[in-house]
Amino acid sequence: MSTVTMQGLPGGPAENFVKEYLAHLHKLVGNDKLVINTLTELAHVNKAHARTIVHLIERRIKEVEKERHLPHIYLIDSICKNHGEPYIELFERNIIPTFCHIFKYADEKIRASLYKLRSTWSTSNMFERKLTDLDRTINSNLDPAWPIRKSVPESVQQRGSGKILINPAKLKNVGISKAVMHPGSNAEVRDALSPDKETERLKNEVLMKEKELLELKRKELELELATEKAKQKIREKTPTASSTNSSSKSSGSSSKSSDSKSAPQHDNQK
Repeated sequence: MSTVTMQGLPGGPAENFVKEYLAHLHKLVGNDKLVINTLTELAHVNKAHARTIVHLIERRIKEVEKERHLPHIYLIDSICKNHGEPYIELFERNIIPTFCHIFKYADEKIRASLYKLRSTWSTSNMFERKLTDLDRTINSNLDPAWPIRKSVPESVQQRGSGKILINPAKLKNVGISKAVMHPGSNAEVRDALSPDKETERLKNEVLMKEKELLELKRKELELELATEKAKQKIREKTPTASSTNSSSKSSGSSSKSSDSKSAPQHDNQK
């Protein structure tokens, strides 16, 4: 386990805390909610060691394999959203190099998760002084498709410390299209941010209505066909007038033939 120099803090208790926190930090090998919550609450009850905690987490991100980067940025997010200052200010100082380090080694799936996470920071008033610079840095050096968002004017910025219990791994769509959530594709991002997006949406709605109309027409034709088949069956079961007349004539002829045959028999009897 690495030893960490804690400047400005007493030796004994501080070293014990460092060992305890590092022990838990080494357990963060995946997106484990229990470990993240434990580290978050340890940061809360040990705000006196906030600078050290920030240093340990940032250092750990540089040491671990790239597959373990994402849980650590989720830990930063959890601490800041749940317990606010002084952590927001302390993590904000290095949030650009920290975030870019993770983004640099991430695959497309992880980059999509990072984009969703960064989007929540805009609505949570976190790192607001650095977010636009973060966007520009990624856009210029790592991914030209990464959109650059305008920062919130300082006059309307409010940094709160209210509880926001959130698991970033379970984040759903936060009002942006799926295309924007995958910034690795230039075409997708351009489509999502295009001013013609509303026109495209309306076209899709019209196409859907046309499909519904065609489906109704198809059902109508099927109903007409079924009705015609039923009528045909009724016609087949009902005898026609011509066949009735033919039957009557045949019956009459049979009667006459029978009468003619019986007449000579009466003569013989006489």
